Amino acid sequence: MTELEAAVRAEIARWAADSTGADPSDAVVAASRRALLVAVPRLRPELDAATAAQAELPGAGDRPRRPRRGHSTLVVLALLFGAFAPAMVLPSPRNGRSAFDVGDGAIWMGVWAAASLICFALAARDQLRSKYLNPRVKGARIFIFYAVVWAATLVFTVFHWDDVDRYEPLVPIIGAVILGASIIGIVVLWTHARQVERDHWAQEAVRATSGTPKDPVKKWWSNVSRRLTPGERGDGDRSYRFALAALVDDRIISTTDAQRLKRKQPPTVWAGGIR
Repeated sequence: MTELEAAVRAEIARWAADSTGADPSDAVVAASRRALLVAVPRLRPELDAATAAQAELPGAGDRPRRPRRGHSTLVVLALLFGAFAPAMVLPSPRNGRSAFDVGDGAIWMGVWAAASLICFALAARDQLRSKYLNPRVKGARIFIFYAVVWAATLVFTVFHWDDVDRYEPLVPIIGAVILGASIIGIVVLWTHARQVERDHWAQEAVRATSGTPKDPVKKWWSNVSRRLTPGERGDGDRSYRFALAALVDDRIISTTDAQRLKRKQPPTVWAGGIR
């Protein structure tokens, strides 16, 4: 292993430790850029200058950053818990049977709905940064979807209240109340998420019509290959291959993806042109 390969792999390993859940395409771009900076360290002051210029652009403070660690896990848990809630009492489409009758399952449907709501509320803090909840994928729809499903579950529960022991109704009542509160909570989340989406698109429209200067960092990466000497370009190309190998070892991309990406020109990837 050459000194350059070892340095690139060490840099990618440090970066990967803080980038769990990153989109594979974004990971390839970010890793290739870090590898280039390892291969040609004199570029760092220029990139720092471009980054400083970026921070001075109008609305720069509103640009979404990476979501917090564990965001993807929170979203997955919220989706699972939200699906568990109706599954406690609603009959299965396969055999018409439910996991529990309303008397036994009501408390569990409430607990799962509350757990889902908590996870959704925590994940919603990163709505603009989220791969799953951001305005471009209309992520707010997932909140109203679960609100409707849970409301249907609550209606089903009310119509099958005969399954509840009339002498010990307290626990099922608590479950139904928790589910009702969770429905209200997720509707509030949906309302807030819809407002965030509207504000985001309004700001994007203003930026599109105000002639805001192009992002200096994106422009710098688009032109970085022109700043390299022939020797530096050779080091940069090798660093790109080393970065792909490191991503495969860290299971961020597959071997098949790496073989395909090797056919791309590194300057295209440095500029973000991977999709």
